[in-house]
Amino acid sequence: MDQATPSSGASQQTDYQRRFAEGRAEASFTLQAVADVVGISKAAVSQFEKGKSSLSLDKFLKACEALNLRTEWVLHGKGKMFDGERPAPQRVQGRPARRL
Repeated sequence: MDQATPSSGASQQTDYQRRFAEGRAEASFTLQAVADVVGISKAAVSQFEKGKSSLSLDKFLKACEALNLRTEWVLHGKGKMFDGERPAPQRVQGRPARRL
């Protein structure tokens, strides 16, 4: 599996990484559910959200699409969080990804 790319220097969460994490939680997706959709490890998603690594553009866009997150909101904080309705939570190993 592809992993996230380590960021150079000290890790510091960016605004877009914070918004991505917020959107993921609001969409009721677990780290594992996002990882499964994108094809990376759960740890890679976690490291990205914490600002310790970055995702390739294609993986970032794939994750936003799966979460139905608007990239303009994630990157710039403008507009609505979701493109349309919130997505249904993904299932992990046959169980809901998160209890609601």
